[in-house]
Amino acid sequence: MKKKHILITCILSVLLLFTACGQSDGPELYNGHDSDYWEQMCKSLVVEVESMTPDEMQQYYDGLAQTKNDETAKIMHEMLGNWIEYRPVLGEIQDFKDFKIEKTGKTITATLGLDYSKRDADFVYVMSTVSQDVTAINLQPQYTMGETMKKAGMNTIMGISIVFCMLAIMSVIIYCFKFISVLEEKAKNKGNKAEDKGAAVTAAVSEANAVSTDDTELIAVIAAAIAAATGTSTDDFVVRSIKRRF
Repeated sequence: MKKKHILITCILSVLLLFTACGQSDGPELYNGHDSDYWEQMCKSLVVEVESMTPDEMQQYYDGLAQTKNDETAKIMHEMLGNWIEYRPVLGEIQDFKDFKIEKTGKTITATLGLDYSKRDADFVYVMSTVSQDVTAINLQPQYTMGETMKKAGMNTIMGISIVFCMLAIMSVIIYCFKFISVLEEKAKNKGNKAEDKGAAVTAAVSEANAVSTDDTELIAVIAAAIAAATGTSTDDFVVRSIKRRF
């Protein structure tokens, strides 16, 4: 446990030391230091990280995740996460390769090539020319042109596939719209038929009532005529049925 604390303290000290240093006696090229200075700083940081075992690196990564207000700890957390992700792909470190540093606007980017047993990588150290603080540290595996093209091709295929799937879904939805209109038309026609049926029933009942009224009046007239012809009263007989002949 003591060794672990010493290692993480050394790493943080290296970061704070090199980002907070003032100008050197040499020419002021990048935040007051020349290219050789930044190359040695990058190499020292790589050596410190590579000296940790996978378990130690994971423990430091988990511990730094709990530090939210310390910007340096946040950068270290991202760097260790990057190392944990790519370390199995890269293998064991063998040697250092070319180093380059360049200034673009308000950003200075130092890149140190690393020779690993499985795949080479670049250690990228990014600084601000305004605050002179480190802003990012990344480990980037190097891929061949074929691997890069293959990855780009897969991304393109995935993008096109997603677009076609969305178009197919939209086409199905648009195609289903006509069924919605058909269902609405059927519901409307069903309502109209119900109204027509109700109107027909009402008309039939009205006609039946009219016929019944007409028969009652006719019976009264016939009964009165019979009573007048026979000299009797309408109370002496009953007209039970009337047969129409047309």
